[in-house]
Amino acid sequence: MRACNPIIVIVAGVAIGWVGERVLSSSHASSQARSAPVSRTLDLTRSESSQHPAWLDLLNEDGPVDEVARLRALALALAVPSQDLAAELQALEDLSNSSYRNHLRMALIRRAVEKDPLAAWAICNGLPVEIKERLMGQLCLVWAEIDFEAALEAIETLKADPIYASLQAAVLNGGAKHSPQKAVEMALEFGFDESDYQFTTLFRNWAAASPAESLEMAKQFNGHGPYRQAIQSWAKDDPFAAFDYLLNSDRVMEEYERNSVIQSICNSVVENHPGSVLEWLQAIPPDAMAISSMQRLVSDTATALVEADQSELALQLLADRGEPADAYQATFKALARKDWHRAHAAAMELGEDLQPNAIKGLLEELHNEPARVIREHVEPLLEQVGNEHFYLSGSFLAKLETAEVIDLLERYPDRLKNAADRWIRDLGKQMEPLEAIAVLEQLPELELAQGRGMQSIVVDWAKEDPQAAGAWVATQPEGEARELSYQNMINAWSRQDAQGAMAWLEEQPHSSSRDAGLRELSSLYALGDPAFAWEASQSIQGDDLREQAMRDALEGMLWKQPEDAQAFIEDLDLSPETRERLNKRAEEFATWKRLGQPSNEADSPIGH
Repeated sequence: MRACNPIIVIVAGVAIGWVGERVLSSSHASSQARSAPVSRTLDLTRSESSQHPAWLDLLNEDGPVDEVARLRALALALAVPSQDLAAELQALEDLSNSSYRNHLRMALIRRAVEKDPLAAWAICNGLPVEIKERLMGQLCLVWAEIDFEAALEAIETLKADPIYASLQAAVLNGGAKHSPQKAVEMALEFGFDESDYQFTTLFRNWAAASPAESLEMAKQFNGHGPYRQAIQSWAKDDPFAAFDYLLNSDRVMEEYERNSVIQSICNSVVENHPGSVLEWLQAIPPDAMAISSMQRLVSDTATALVEADQSELALQLLADRGEPADAYQATFKALARKDWHRAHAAAMELGEDLQPNAIKGLLEELHNEPARVIREHVEPLLEQVGNEHFYLSGSFLAKLETAEVIDLLERYPDRLKNAADRWIRDLGKQMEPLEAIAVLEQLPELELAQGRGMQSIVVDWAKEDPQAAGAWVATQPEGEARELSYQNMINAWSRQDAQGAMAWLEEQPHSSSRDAGLRELSSLYALGDPAFAWEASQSIQGDDLREQAMRDALEGMLWKQPEDAQAFIEDLDLSPETRERLNKRAEEFATWKRLGQPSNEADSPIGH
């Protein structure tokens, strides 16, 4: 299927919008249809005409067709009167491009509803069950936009139908476009709970249109969700009035909810009234927020001011409030993202107590600068911060020469720990595996280099050339690192060629590393191919590891073919503990399957 071109979608929207306007301007029957009883045409399934619409032929054209022209032709064809809505809708199900299909389906339904909603309802209601729910939902959405009351009346005729709940949601969504308060009220009548996603969405839309009215209704709910939404919506237009209301309200909220509302109000002040931020924050009563929450609010506000190109105000805010030093890290990170050199200059003007945290923010954004800037500034900045843990992107190291990176990592192992992590894990992608390993061997003091870094190289190598990766791993001294390399290599190799990985392992001399690789292979295939997992387990020399691998393979058999597995298990020489576990697992699996078998291997119970 061809990828959907955004330009095509735009053209589709314009064309279909033009069609909709033409149909809307020419329609005159919808008001008459709405006055008729809903039951009048419910027995209709399709229009009487059997004339074949010309645009249906376009759906099955062979050969290369210009997609833009094709879609325009389809859309413009909708301007002619519908000949057979049911046939048109079913024909669209064969259209492979889902974007085209959705646009055209909605255009067809809208045209039919605007002409005669009752007839359109009857036709969609008579379509095959596999497409009925989707089409009826779209019809209800469009109908409710045009005539909310009529759509509400119509869905009551399908109260016993399984699709009733989805039709309720569609009608409410459509009706909310012009009658948001009515949609909220109807949602409550339908039994939607205030915590339901459907109700939350409807209430948010109403609150955005009428915050004062929605606040009145919000008072009746036990939960704070609607109340919070109403105030947050109000804050977008008048944050100061919304905040006064919150302060004077006698409603008791959880601290995290109250803080969330105040943060929303603050964001609105920053966005719409940045010059008033300092004064507004100073006016917040001491008991409105906990000290830690207030500090977080000020820090977040300073960062938001930087993002809104109000950097001077941000720095003034931090200075005036006497905020803790750690508030400067996030602010200077945001400032450095905007203008690193300006942020550096500002940081150099800070006092000794504030400067280290500001520098941490600079370092976190250093990766965006060219290599010459990194070389000039990285070491002096690292000298000015302590060994406290902080996040530092490793991508800036990739801009330096390998010798420069090694020198930095040897002299600042603690402060560059996070950066080293990223750089080391990417080594295998930047150079040949043996070259990358040689670099890691120059960093003996970094545990990371011999741990995750080495394993990352092994995994990448095994994906590209498993035989070469295996040959190198086999030369390493026996120990935990070698066992881990075997496991990671076999994991990567077996996902592409399980038989090849198995054959290689069986050629290796007996060792704990070989056992670790076989155990990994058995574990990986215990559910997908338990017979293969069992074969791998039989080659393991260590008793404990072999028993574990056998148990997982047998559990896989019990899950996939329980009766055959039970018969197979009866003849095996297993420890009493393993046999007891397998019997218990067989009972559990039977219960799980009665409740509904997992749909994929990730959800399986094996190994849980």
